[in-house]
Amino acid sequence: MTQSDLWSIYTTKNPTMGTDDSTPITLTSRGLKKLFDTTWEQAHEVGFENGKAYAKAHESKPMDNLFNDLFGGNK
Repeated sequence: MTQSDLWSIYTTKNPTMGTDDSTPITLTSRGLKKLFDTTWEQAHEVGFENGKAYAKAHESKPMDNLFNDLFGGNK
């Protein structure tokens, strides 16, 4: 996810944030908590998917094939 993807999520949920840079925005503590929760959810989702992809790319080979792979035995 890119920075602009996350900003798009914020502005979709809170259209006032996507207006002119000089527009005053007031956040209640509940609003700030929702902003934090959105960031947390998106980061967790992307991190989880990246972790699964990393694990899949670095899967280890079964040990029973180790010697065959090293010494060119029957495969």
